[in-house]
Amino acid sequence: MKNRLTYQPALDGLRAIAVIAVLIYHDHKIPGSDGGLTGGFLGVEVFFVLSGYLITSLLLNEIVATGRVAFGTFFARRLRRLTPALIVMLLGIALYTATLAESWNRSRIRSDAIATLLNSQNWHLILGHFRSGSILNHTWSLSIEEQWYFLWPLALTGLMLITTHGLRRVAIIVSSIALGSATMNAFLISRPNTTNLRMYYGTDTRSLGLLLGAAFAIWVSYFGGRLPLSDAITRFLGSAGLLIVGGMMVLMQDSDTLLFQGGLLVFGLAVVAIINATLHSSPTYIGRALSAKPLRSIGIVSYGLYLYHWPLYFVLTPARIEISGAPLLAVRLIVTLAAATASYFLFERPIRNASVRPRYVALAALISIGTTAAVATVSASGAVKLQYAEPASEPNPLALVHLGTIAKAAPRAHRVLVVGDVFAVQMGVGSNGKFERDGMVGTTFGSLGCGLAEGGLVGPGGVAHDELPNCYRWPDQYRAAVATFRPNTVVLAATSRELFNRRIGGKVLRFTTSELSTQIKRELERTHVIVTKHGARLVLLTVPCIPNIAIDRATPEVRVDPRRIAEYNTILRDFAKAHSATTSVAELADVLCPTQPLNGVDWARTYWQRPGAITPAGANAVWQWISRLPELSK
Repeated sequence: MKNRLTYQPALDGLRAIAVIAVLIYHDHKIPGSDGGLTGGFLGVEVFFVLSGYLITSLLLNEIVATGRVAFGTFFARRLRRLTPALIVMLLGIALYTATLAESWNRSRIRSDAIATLLNSQNWHLILGHFRSGSILNHTWSLSIEEQWYFLWPLALTGLMLITTHGLRRVAIIVSSIALGSATMNAFLISRPNTTNLRMYYGTDTRSLGLLLGAAFAIWVSYFGGRLPLSDAITRFLGSAGLLIVGGMMVLMQDSDTLLFQGGLLVFGLAVVAIINATLHSSPTYIGRALSAKPLRSIGIVSYGLYLYHWPLYFVLTPARIEISGAPLLAVRLIVTLAAATASYFLFERPIRNASVRPRYVALAALISIGTTAAVATVSASGAVKLQYAEPASEPNPLALVHLGTIAKAAPRAHRVLVVGDVFAVQMGVGSNGKFERDGMVGTTFGSLGCGLAEGGLVGPGGVAHDELPNCYRWPDQYRAAVATFRPNTVVLAATSRELFNRRIGGKVLRFTTSELSTQIKRELERTHVIVTKHGARLVLLTVPCIPNIAIDRATPEVRVDPRRIAEYNTILRDFAKAHSATTSVAELADVLCPTQPLNGVDWARTYWQRPGAITPAGANAVWQWISRLPELSK
């Protein structure tokens, strides 16, 4: 066995590519951004493969040199490498929580901070605490890596002790475990009750990259420093690996189930092929390209870039710095790079290179973690109950341009804004963005796949789909839309999507339970506060009858269940009655459930095209009906 691990500049270049992909990908996850690299999340998988390879190589070298692993020294090195920047980030988030965070969001930040400190954020998200816009969501991958750092040295040492046939047998075992992990993922994702959330954040499901990197390190050690492949094959595999990695980062999305049906295995093997090309005795163009100084410099501070970028994106919003799109991304990248560079030279490198005994490093880490936890807890205290205060606005400015233009063109008209789910979106499509009649001008601001209640939809056959990214940001976006358009009337079209059971983490909330009803009432209250603060009247649209033509096969019973429709509509009517001075109910069935054919054509085919979505004819009919509502004369 011969695999002396020396500094490999190309691996820093590979880290740079990985972290740049993540930074661009995450740019479109924060309101105010227009797009991003949809598969950039796979940069985290690159880090997993690299970690598996590097940590395993270090452990094997230590076992060869001393016959054992000095666990205390190993863990002290990990603490010195990872803790300083983490503490700086958490202190910054504590300051953000105390000064800029919405009051209703502080308790969420506090629980996420505690889970991050305990290296369990990934399971914290799985077990019911996922929020697509949490300021600490990104620490899930750090938790998985920390769990790996704790368990893998013990597991590898155990394998080396019980295996009598040396590294070859260990390499076969670890490779088999990696393939078993990929097979398990394909099995789990095929089960009806398995959510993408569980697959994406699970330690067991995401350990594949770590295992592939570890298996590769063991095979490299077994063969004496590099795999026994010719220069031509090494270059070919490395080039193919680059094409696969680049292609998947461009084409894949984080919701693709293909990831867990072999996608992550292919991607991990592609990363292994790239690493192998950088190890070859005769330098390949891949190694030379990845060793370029700009990439190396970014790779050296990649840990800080990953750690700081997500919280900084939350601070650097269009509402605060008044730019969007590519300029906003550029500012975010520059500020993140500056923060990561300062952190590296001021905290990370000095502490990592300091000659300090392991027990003192551990003690200092515990003190720092305790201090950070105390600050985060104090800053978030007093915010356990949800406040109905208006959330901070972080809208997509391009979507608001349309509203502002219409408002300026019709200053004296009675302005009607329809907000809600796909129904509101189709209302806008059907009217080409604007409806005008008799002194009224109307427009929409809807979100595909997003309604009031949070969580993934659960139909009769299990989970229909998970909650989409940024769905929970609808209060911020409604507030911005209302402030921009200044409507006299806001119509809420939260329709049949609200009839589903919900899965939040591992818990299913059934529609008939008071817990889910309470959540719907809470979101209605939040909508009411946003609308009435600007002096508008709120009109709640009830769920009408939905004909069979508009029902999808996955969830046929839910959308036509008269009991569910009646119960949801009762919630709306009761809420309007309790807020009668500013809120009323309009019965959508009056226009969308006619008893006679329309012009000789079945009304269902005229008005409906799919679940919750109406045709242009249906949208026009609803707009005509809205224009005659008595609320418009108040």
